[in-house]
Amino acid sequence: MTAKHSFTETNALRPRARLDLDPASRRTEALAEPSPDDLAEGRLRQLLGAVMAFRDGDFSVRLPVEWGGTHGRISEAFNQAIGHEDRIAREVTRLSATVGKEGRLQQRMSVPGAVG
Repeated sequence: MTAKHSFTETNALRPRARLDLDPASRRTEALAEPSPDDLAEGRLRQLLGAVMAFRDGDFSVRLPVEWGGTHGRISEAFNQAIGHEDRIAREVTRLSATVGKEGRLQQRMSVPGAVG
C-alpha cells in the first residue's frame, strides 16, 4: 500500500511566495498615468481607425472633441471634413434618385458650405 500525502502536506513542501509590502511596488498598470508617448500612440491609433473607416465609406466616425493642442485641431478639422463629405454623399444620393428615377433633369446639386 502506498502512502498518500494530504493536500496540506504537499503544499507545505512548496516554497512560499515572498510578499512585497513596499507600497511603492504595489503600483498597478490600471492606476498608472499613461506617458505622453502612450497618449500620442493611442490618439494616432484612433485617427488611423477613423481615416480607414472614412476610406471605406463610413461617415459616422468622429474623433474626440476634448483633445487639446495639435491633436485637438486635427480632430476638429477631421470631424468637419467628414461631416462635409457626408452632406455631399447624401446630396449625390438625392440627386441620383431625382434625376435617374424621376427624370427631372433640371435638378441641381446643393451642398451648404461648398464652394464652386
